[in-house]
Amino acid sequence: MKFQRIIPILMIALLGRCAALSGVSASSQSLDSVSTSLNSISTGLKSVSSVSGSLASISGSSMDKADVNSIYKMDVRDLTFFYATTKVSSEWEKDMFLTSRKNGVLSWQSDRNAWEGIGEGLKKAGMSVKELEHFLKEIQSNVFAYTNVKKGYSNYQL
Repeated sequence: MKFQRIIPILMIALLGRCAALSGVSASSQSLDSVSTSLNSISTGLKSVSSVSGSLASISGSSMDKADVNSIYKMDVRDLTFFYATTKVSSEWEKDMFLTSRKNGVLSWQSDRNAWEGIGEGLKKAGMSVKELEHFLKEIQSNVFAYTNVKKGYSNYQL
């Protein structure tokens, strides 16, 4: 599958934005730190889910396709931002899958809003244009992903 190569590249880009974990020791301090990070991730994801759910509830049945896509892109942006600014990013793909399913998207890899949201999230996380160019070079074989990540990054206003 053509997207299988992009996932590890995206994970590397997200890890590159994070402070490197310099060897996890068995000390209780390190375990406490990891536990705190995981609790923070869980809380952050619940917040993203809560905001999205609240927006959907407020809008109710009058929500049109553009609104749904906008909420989904916002969820992806915030998820990408969250993982790009924390020390733990190994769960990004799983959480991306869950976020997509929650928003009714069966295949995020072929969804324009997902890739634009990733671009927005990377910009929101402070990824420089130089870092973006390096990332885009790695995914340039997938024109769809390349174009939409670049578009999301370029159009997102901080």
